[in-house]
Amino acid sequence: MATNGLAAQMPAWREAMRRAATRSSALVGSLAMMIGVVLVVLALVSYRPSDPAFNTSAAGPAQNWLGALGAYVSETLLILLGPLVALMVPLVIVLALRLWRDAPLGSWIRSALIICGAILLLGSAITLLAGPAIRGLPLGWGGAIGYAGGSALGGAIGLIGNPELARYTGWFLALAAAIGGFWLWWRGLGLDETERAFIFRREAGLTPVKVVAPESAANPKPRKKVAPPPEDKRAPVIGDRKSKQAKAKPKQRTLNLDYELPALELLNAPEEDSGGAIDKAALERNARLLESVLDDFKVKGSIVEVRPGPVVTMYE
Repeated sequence: MATNGLAAQMPAWREAMRRAATRSSALVGSLAMMIGVVLVVLALVSYRPSDPAFNTSAAGPAQNWLGALGAYVSETLLILLGPLVALMVPLVIVLALRLWRDAPLGSWIRSALIICGAILLLGSAITLLAGPAIRGLPLGWGGAIGYAGGSALGGAIGLIGNPELARYTGWFLALAAAIGGFWLWWRGLGLDETERAFIFRREAGLTPVKVVAPESAANPKPRKKVAPPPEDKRAPVIGDRKSKQAKAKPKQRTLNLDYELPALELLNAPEEDSGGAIDKAALERNARLLESVLDDFKVKGSIVEVRPGPVVTMYE
């Protein structure tokens, strides 16, 4: 018997272990992503053009805060995406937080590609306005993709013969590319309702709100004590179904009309009340039960009369 019980528990035990392992790996992955983001940001902030890397030959040691590895990583990212690679950092943080709270990651590859498109537009806009060469950067603000997009737009604008029109066209295209880039970046983050609500709530919470309590709340008056109802309650009066018929108005026998109405004897006599006997003890129990339910909601009172009907019973 013990062997059969243990065998029945094995599938549930394995499923629990699998869920625990999956959750642990998600937490470890979230921490690894957050640490990786911090290290990449430190490498980018401490980038030095004179550090030895793929495109730089230097004899001295790397001045990057992460050493030679940080110099190689920072130069590679700056060549590909430029300083606008920082737009990727919020996406990685969002994915890490989703792993931490066990939420679905969503289409993160699509989000990364959308943000790359945002970097292309923003890099192209900056290249049109500030030029492709920026001192201290290997390939401008937008890296290789921003340089390519800005060069393509600049070549198309150069085909315009009028210099004044070409300048205004360049400004317009740069502004449109910047607006489109920021819109794509926000779209690429793909924040769900919980994340958007958290961000906007935190932003709204930065403004302190002063709450002034009314004078009555500051100095509350003591409430009067209400005496509890007596324990010995009298039994409610339970009416009869025929009580309404007894109090009914007399029927009208004649009408003041010019013609003679048919006799009432043509109609069949009303049937006797076929209702069953009234269980007064059950109705009294229901009344007491209803009083106890009302007392749970702090409603003090007692039922003094019960009027049973063919469909609805009224408790007063």
